[in-house]
Amino acid sequence: MPPDILLRILTFLLLPNTVTGQPDTCQSNGQWNNDQHDEDSFIDGARCCFRGLDNWLGVFRLQEFRQRNMALSYIVFQNTTFWEKLCKRWEAGAECVQALNPQCEMSWAKHFLRDRSYSYTANHVHAHGQYAFYDRTCQSNTVLPEIKKVYTHPEVERSCLTNPEADHFKNCTWQIMEEIYTTKENYYQVYMQNKRRWDGLAKSALRCMRDIVQASHCNQPSKDYLWHLAKLQLPAIFNVTVIYVPENPKINFTNPKRCTVGVYGDPHLRLCDEPRLITCSVPGKVWYLNNQHLEIVGVNELISPGHNSNATTVRWLQATFKGVSGRSILGTYTARDGNLATSFDGTDKAVLGTGNDKVVLMSGFHTRVVISQYETGVVLMVRHWRGHYYFSVRMTQELIEESYGLLASGCPPKQTIGIGKMFQCAKGDGLV
Repeated sequence: MPPDILLRILTFLLLPNTVTGQPDTCQSNGQWNNDQHDEDSFIDGARCCFRGLDNWLGVFRLQEFRQRNMALSYIVFQNTTFWEKLCKRWEAGAECVQALNPQCEMSWAKHFLRDRSYSYTANHVHAHGQYAFYDRTCQSNTVLPEIKKVYTHPEVERSCLTNPEADHFKNCTWQIMEEIYTTKENYYQVYMQNKRRWDGLAKSALRCMRDIVQASHCNQPSKDYLWHLAKLQLPAIFNVTVIYVPENPKINFTNPKRCTVGVYGDPHLRLCDEPRLITCSVPGKVWYLNNQHLEIVGVNELISPGHNSNATTVRWLQATFKGVSGRSILGTYTARDGNLATSFDGTDKAVLGTGNDKVVLMSGFHTRVVISQYETGVVLMVRHWRGHYYFSVRMTQELIEESYGLLASGCPPKQTIGIGKMFQCAKGDGLV
């Protein structure tokens, strides 16, 4: 092996193997030319390159963990003192890979370093944002100037989120993208088969983190810093420059294009862009629809536990109403125990807020309540039947598109109940 290649490889520590199989290529057709290159030599060299980078990322995570403020909930990459070092290590790792195949450009080496499509650790790589840190933050061996300007701003407070806000921020990706993190098949292939849905889930996770940041009492420079931190939480499979989510969405509440979404039966989901009802098995606590102005969560139970049916029904439902600014919580309405309350939680009132924030609850119906926030154009109708709850909510389509939750992203494929199971429910105890 030439001395310059050996020198680059020896700059990394030798740790257990992290890559096997055929390497990626710099050729447009994606095929590695084994006639011109020694595959075994490339793999051995690439292992050395990867070992060093993986080892350093592990050390970085350990140092970051040890240096955190023990009293505060910590978010990965929150300590920006490591960012320049991360960029330098990524660049060095890419140089190491590129030296194994000098005919390829550095852009190929950086892609190969992050992607590792042929590696048995591809799931591990693609499922963590740290393997895409370079793409989202660095330029050559340093932090992008526009990103550096954000996190070095003198007014940035990296720990301005409260502990509950930080915990919610960290949980956004897992709660929304659980089906992605639990994928056991080839990560890249599954992504390409479900690209539209997975990209939608990534957007939902970004909206979740964004709404937490925007509703916080952090100053604007800190919010800009946290917005980039949110992008660093996404798995490496996603290209955040393609998955566009605005940091400060401007909703036109008077837009005549409106949508009605909701949950009916056991349960059939009505989505904004889907003409058919989708039957979805979702036991446990469910985020149905969350945005800067409204949050709807529910608890679902199996209709026939122990029977050959996965049909579920809503047994508890809570809606949280926020002010037009999205920062203040006006109050909540909870449906439980088979009843429909005639006032908001903790009060005997049917009105929340004043002026533009005003929310009005209308009852007097035996099986339903209707809650309206006139300024945002949101109308929520909750019904009940024998202890089961159904609801629909109508709002401008712009607000639906800036929401996250089951009614925004749809039912996970593995939880969708097919037509056969629907007939099975109908013959049994299902509320079809």
